[in-house]
Amino acid sequence: MAPSQTLSVSLILSYAQAGVDFHLTGHYQAEHTATVAITVQPAGGGAPLALQAPAPPVLEDFAPGFTRWLRTCGITADLTAAGIGGHLSADTTATQLLDAMRRASDMIDQRFSLYTESILT
Repeated sequence: MAPSQTLSVSLILSYAQAGVDFHLTGHYQAEHTATVAITVQPAGGGAPLALQAPAPPVLEDFAPGFTRWLRTCGITADLTAAGIGGHLSADTTATQLLDAMRRASDMIDQRFSLYTESILT
């Protein structure tokens, strides 16, 4: 019998100058589909921000393209007002989930690390 693998990862990418925190979670269990969820909250906490109208314009602009781009990481994702949810194929390994989350984090960082003032005003 092969060893069973389980993985749960939670990342918070904080962009204080932009005024937001991105919350990424990933779950993997051997022989099951790996899942990813992404939400955005005001920096320091609070209820998740909307990613579809009515939403802060920067997030409303970013979210649809980012959701489509996640396919390049192997993540099939759906955008809702509350966040982005997705899954990887059934044959995904824990290592592939981690790599997909790394790539998604890098893309978020490329966009939101550049802001010098809050995107919420």
